[in-house]
Amino acid sequence: MAGVHPREESGRFGVAVTDRRSSASTGWLVAAILAAIIALPLIAAPGIPLFLHDWVWSPYAARTLWGAQFLYSAWTQPGLGNPNSAISVNPLAWGKVFLAVFVSGRASLLLYLYLSLTCGFAGVFRLAERNLGLPAIWAGAAATFFAATPFVFNKIASGQSSYWAAMAAFIWGVSFCLDAFESGRLRDAARSAVAFALASVQLQFLVFAVVAYVLAALVYRNRRGVAIAAGGILASSVLALPAIWFLALRGPEAGAFISPPYAYWIASQSSAPLDAVAMLGYSVRYAERALGESSAWLQLVRVAAVALLLLAATALVLVRNHRTALLGLMGAFGLVFVTGMYGPAAGLWLFAFEHVDSASFLRELYHGEILYALPVSILAASALAYLGSRWPAPARATAVVLAAGVGLASWSGGLGRVLAFSAQPSYREALAAALHPGESRVLFLPAQQPLASQGDTVGGNDGLDWVDAQHHSMYEYYLSPVVAYVEATLYRGDGVPAARILPRLACSAVIYRTGITSLGYGRSLGSTDRTEAALTGAFGAPDRIAPGIDLFAVSARPLVEGGRTLEVMPADLDRMMDEKVSYLDVPGSDPARYATGLFAARPDPSEGWIRRRDAPLADMSELAAPSYGVITTGAGKRLTLGHLNGSVLVWGPSGIYVDGKLFVASRPSRLTTAASSLSIVSRGPAAIFEIREVPLNTPGWGRSGAIAVTGWSHELPWEYRAQLHLSGLAAIVLRERYDSGWQLSAPGLTVERHVRADGFANGWVVDGTGTFEVRAFYAPQTGTFVLLALSFALFAATVVVAARPIRKGGAGRLRAGGR
Repeated sequence: MAGVHPREESGRFGVAVTDRRSSASTGWLVAAILAAIIALPLIAAPGIPLFLHDWVWSPYAARTLWGAQFLYSAWTQPGLGNPNSAISVNPLAWGKVFLAVFVSGRASLLLYLYLSLTCGFAGVFRLAERNLGLPAIWAGAAATFFAATPFVFNKIASGQSSYWAAMAAFIWGVSFCLDAFESGRLRDAARSAVAFALASVQLQFLVFAVVAYVLAALVYRNRRGVAIAAGGILASSVLALPAIWFLALRGPEAGAFISPPYAYWIASQSSAPLDAVAMLGYSVRYAERALGESSAWLQLVRVAAVALLLLAATALVLVRNHRTALLGLMGAFGLVFVTGMYGPAAGLWLFAFEHVDSASFLRELYHGEILYALPVSILAASALAYLGSRWPAPARATAVVLAAGVGLASWSGGLGRVLAFSAQPSYREALAAALHPGESRVLFLPAQQPLASQGDTVGGNDGLDWVDAQHHSMYEYYLSPVVAYVEATLYRGDGVPAARILPRLACSAVIYRTGITSLGYGRSLGSTDRTEAALTGAFGAPDRIAPGIDLFAVSARPLVEGGRTLEVMPADLDRMMDEKVSYLDVPGSDPARYATGLFAARPDPSEGWIRRRDAPLADMSELAAPSYGVITTGAGKRLTLGHLNGSVLVWGPSGIYVDGKLFVASRPSRLTTAASSLSIVSRGPAAIFEIREVPLNTPGWGRSGAIAVTGWSHELPWEYRAQLHLSGLAAIVLRERYDSGWQLSAPGLTVERHVRADGFANGWVVDGTGTFEVRAFYAPQTGTFVLLALSFALFAATVVVAARPIRKGGAGRLRAGGR
């Protein structure tokens, strides 16, 4: 049987299987109908869902075109700017951009979803019909089972649009992978690599492709299979080369990192075993919320999902071949992956997140449910096909009941009940007109998490609000610590930090939504009134844009500015350790034994030292450059602070011993030391932070000259240009987050050094006389273009191999896959 195409067998499921392949149009027709049913709640609802990450604001087309820069820029602009590890030439990522060019925001959203679902369901049909030899009716049943799963519903409801397309490409990749191992043809191997490469638009799928290849090599166990797997793994990564390179170089992009305690995060993303089987396991639990009105229906979903699992196990017993074995192994791996801290691999997960920085991009474990949902749907249909050859009516009735039971979460309007929808607000143009006309940043409050459930039409998910391409949100996907500190003090009724810090962050406006309560600090009684009063005290009376929408104007410092001096430590740094601001994270809801610090010799939580890691003060590197630190609430706690690179900030109202010397510091105090390590002993509540910036003491700084910056422009995310009028020694500041990759150049200008300015920004000490055409450039962008070109060339070459026609006489065959 070696080398025989799977359709050339017959009777494997007790039914007659001819040599003629089922028409591909049947599978696409079934897929198109299923996609229409699943997407119907979105199609019928007005506006667009606010939960969707990529469609937070209704002017989706404009936002997408602006966001397209993220696909080729090594620097991102939301928040305070950050290195970008998500660059790509992946056609599935650029597909959203092209849709936004030609159709409206709502239409492009629905088209992208519908096309992704259709392709995915058609891939399931092909895998069942072409690879496993199921008759068309049972291949349609497999596609229906998959379409009806809560897994598909959850991935729509969570709004991760790249996942939709990645899911479809991965399914086709699995089908082509089976073709390659069965036929041994180079073309089939290349086709699987192309599909898996497209799936890497969601980077986790690159790992899933490796899993598929490795499992296939283990199942088929021959030399050519190993060659196909090795070549496929390499070729499937070509579109992800830029992301892999920068992931290894700089870690995950902003918002894709995990702070300790890792066990708390992993547990929140893990699924209980039964929920993993029922495919209900997403941490937000959309399916459970959709069916919350009737727990009986939710239990029915679980029962139906268990029945699917039992049928899939039956197929593995009744139909023993390499294809079913591969699907079975993939499903088992998927369950282990998704259960995370609740499954057999709990220790491995914890070790990976603690010791492998790049493991952070696997942080959403439920993404791996595709590895279970796909096999269980196809294998269950296989079992029913086998049984249907003997008892047709009961088998078909069982398929209908299971599809209905499993599909309750995603069918019959489930999406409409879970998602809140928003049309473009009528006041958007008025809001844009009221903002500062030049490029600047804008802070939306309240922030954090979906506000749609409270009827808000301005913001959506994780504070990633947007007005237009000239006004960047101060928020990224996750809270920026310095901005979160401002938010926390405003909720406390203190507007002084906001008045001092926001202008230096180039923030030109605070858009405040009255009557809206965010997660986090805004829940305390009276916080809304305190916040509004604090904003009024800091910036004056607001402009009322619309009922419930107030705009506070801020006198922002420009993004590019010259000065005679540089502020290296904001005056408000000491306030950030004020005991009135709760920042100590002590043993409680998450086990302290899993908390880790950022030192080479990590502090031991059992000894009382815990790294600061809550939202308002998660990473002090944004203010005054403290790169890491630890805190304690107890006395007599010892710690060795190792691998120092600069001075430290010490706080200890009751006293703290540093290398045997007692310091009593009710306010954070700088301690300059040349030591590479310090021995610390607390006498009470205490904190110590390393500071990697050094106060400016350049020889001759007292002779600072005049400086002015005019005509600055910012046409590209990675580049600023300006005219610099200089007479002597001075400084120029770029208010993007400090990164060593930023470089300043101008013919004839002496750039003495690159330093951290204003606590977070890039500053350059410059010397010269005259007018200079200055260019601030993010240097990694040059390598980015090289990587993008290489990625495109390698992918194109793989596509060429995949598109080669099959020659008669078996040419192009690596070797039969073997049985």
